[in-house]
Amino acid sequence: MLQDLDVDNVFIYIADAVRWDFVPDSIMNNGIGVKTIAGGIHSPTSIASIASGTYLPQHNVAQFTDALPNDVPNLLDASLSTAFINSINDVRFEPSEHSLIANTLNTSVQSPDILSSIEPSFFILERGPGGHAPYGDFNGDGWEYFEARGASPREQFASEYRRAVEKDKQWFEKRVETLEERGLLDDTLVIYTSDHGELLGEAGMLGHSPPIHPRHVYVPTVFMHPEIGQKTITNRVLRHMDLAPTIASLLEIELTSPIKPIGRDLTKESLADHGESFHTMKKSTPLGEYEVSYESSWSSNGGHVFPKSSRKHRVPLALYQLARVPWRKHAQQNVRQYLQSHLQNSRVHWAPEMSPQEAKQNIDNVKKKGATQNRRQAEDVAKESLRNLGYIE
Repeated sequence: MLQDLDVDNVFIYIADAVRWDFVPDSIMNNGIGVKTIAGGIHSPTSIASIASGTYLPQHNVAQFTDALPNDVPNLLDASLSTAFINSINDVRFEPSEHSLIANTLNTSVQSPDILSSIEPSFFILERGPGGHAPYGDFNGDGWEYFEARGASPREQFASEYRRAVEKDKQWFEKRVETLEERGLLDDTLVIYTSDHGELLGEAGMLGHSPPIHPRHVYVPTVFMHPEIGQKTITNRVLRHMDLAPTIASLLEIELTSPIKPIGRDLTKESLADHGESFHTMKKSTPLGEYEVSYESSWSSNGGHVFPKSSRKHRVPLALYQLARVPWRKHAQQNVRQYLQSHLQNSRVHWAPEMSPQEAKQNIDNVKKKGATQNRRQAEDVAKESLRNLGYIE
């Protein structure tokens, strides 16, 4: 798909919380658009997968307080000019020199202005506002938005969400214009993607809280370059973990960490027929400490979701959210649908091209890769220690 492309730079724009069925046509029609399986339904997990080419079982980034360990790949450690930009703060919130996602990626956050000055060859990862709440033109933060909207009709949330995505598109287009003004578009692959989707009333919920749902998982990825034609691919899928090895190959950089990317290099390999998505959340409530964890496997037409935490964790957390989250009025209005989604032990969504057993095997294969690599790494460390002590040659 990208095998003949010759570029010196890659600019990847992660529009936060943009679901596949809401990506603007003007973006989708500007390159090769591929239906994508998000590595997780929460920014830390999915952005860690984008930067590392691994899944949650390998990189272990579940919360904002987690950071990519040094033994997994990280494109932002590449041997060329790199930058992480968190423009979701600059565009939608108060600009800040601090960034939770920068901490997650083990890097520092740069001003959006660096796009005007960074010297080739470069890799830039920018997290933009996308469709993240607050939607539309609301003057306030996400919490205030959902509180103010209460039990508004789903159509209102969808309309205002679409407006948020369109506003973000305008910001993204300005970013591309900056590259054009610098004369860099011929030498730069621009990638538009999203970290996860968003619920707009599905399952009685708003935002991107668990359990994993198709509207969380299916996101867009669009590859843009003057030498790339226009095409939309929906019969196979790209996975977040495919981006790092593909970018590394295009920029001719080596990711030298002990744990290697497990995604596909799309300059040499074809798209996959399935992808996996993971989510783990820990929550402290007046009822106690709870952890909910979900695993899922998806083809282009649907997937299977399996809760890994028991109901004794899922139910109290669901009840806590029903009483405390800012979109609780919407959940209360749709309480049967909301509780059903939390109580089900496994669920099939839409029409996946795999059985539940095949989906579980896909998930197990991902987890085994992580376990094998971690075990090998531990063995290598142990051997090095023994060698240093003079016990082995």
